[in-house]
Amino acid sequence: MHCIISAAVPAHARLGSTAFLSWKLPRPGLGEFTVRRLSSKSLFHITDYNQVNVTDRYKSRAAFTGRVNSSGSGVFSFELYNVDWPDSAEYRCHRGSPGSPGSRVYDCGQRLFVKYIADPYIVAPQTVEADKIVTLTCYVAVKGYLQTSITWGWRRNEVEVANIERLPLAVSKLHGDYYYHKGSLTVSDGTRGRYTCKAELVGWDVQSEWSEESELSTNSKMEKVPNYTQVREGDHAMVAWKMPRYRYEFYIMTPSGDKFMAVDANKVYILPKYWLRTRMVEVVTSRNTSTYVFCLYNVSLADAGRYTCRREEKGATKISLTRCIHDLFVSSHNATATKPVMTSPNKYGYAVLIGILVAVLILYLLTNGKTKFDRVYSLEIIYSE
Repeated sequence: MHCIISAAVPAHARLGSTAFLSWKLPRPGLGEFTVRRLSSKSLFHITDYNQVNVTDRYKSRAAFTGRVNSSGSGVFSFELYNVDWPDSAEYRCHRGSPGSPGSRVYDCGQRLFVKYIADPYIVAPQTVEADKIVTLTCYVAVKGYLQTSITWGWRRNEVEVANIERLPLAVSKLHGDYYYHKGSLTVSDGTRGRYTCKAELVGWDVQSEWSEESELSTNSKMEKVPNYTQVREGDHAMVAWKMPRYRYEFYIMTPSGDKFMAVDANKVYILPKYWLRTRMVEVVTSRNTSTYVFCLYNVSLADAGRYTCRREEKGATKISLTRCIHDLFVSSHNATATKPVMTSPNKYGYAVLIGILVAVLILYLLTNGKTKFDRVYSLEIIYSE
């Protein structure tokens, strides 16, 4: 059941979510009218006062949920799925059919604002000492500087433990018109566990998803992290990338040369091209290093290769950060038990192959040639230029 909203009150929806629009129809009732977006794209055609039809353009994206009687009186409401930036517009009623230039019906329609709020993530220390107070920080990115307060929600072991409202704290801009906000939770000894957080824009009816879990314990985590990740094609890659704590903004670059993420200390912004395929999990910090943990969904062979870091200064100067690299190996579905296939756009695959051959040769020499190989395994390196 949806509330009745005056046409003068705007609706709000998170980018990619479902928007709910609703307004009371004017009197006397309208025998025939069309609901249009301000760009003149028609969503609904209403005939005989209460016969509602969704236009072909919106059959898979909109559903009528209102209640209108035979005289045209009632509430017109609908759901709009998977909203995108162009959906942020005014929705109006116009007399007549979709193809007619019917006049606008005032007091009939609603404005929709689409807002971007990223999935939050937690920043936690690498080492937690016993009997010490620990601060967890929840980071979230919002498009534009919004004059509203934020409510932070926290859960420990799936049980809500805090709900803190405060004025938005803009950490800073990162990559254009995106602002980072943060909320903190103080954790005392005896309350170790798995923590998640979320953010809600008060008064906008827009909230983030819950973050991925961050486990807090006295065991040091992310102490030894390899600079590579292995995954099968089509699976999800959980990447943990440990690097020096840089004091400036830089970009993480894909093997193909695309900008993947913008990073500035604890603030991580995923570029729009990768929004639907990537989610930040957490950032683990120590005095000299930061470990960025993220999930890359539905990995393809094209994702394989060496990911690098690059700093861009004024004057278009680009500086590679040589201590900031991570290799992603993707196993092809064509691989069999006897012939694993690894893809990589970098030529470091030869070193792996040579290392295997050397190891086999050493084993053969140590056993004076008596080692028997019942099956010969081969490694095929495919390079994507």
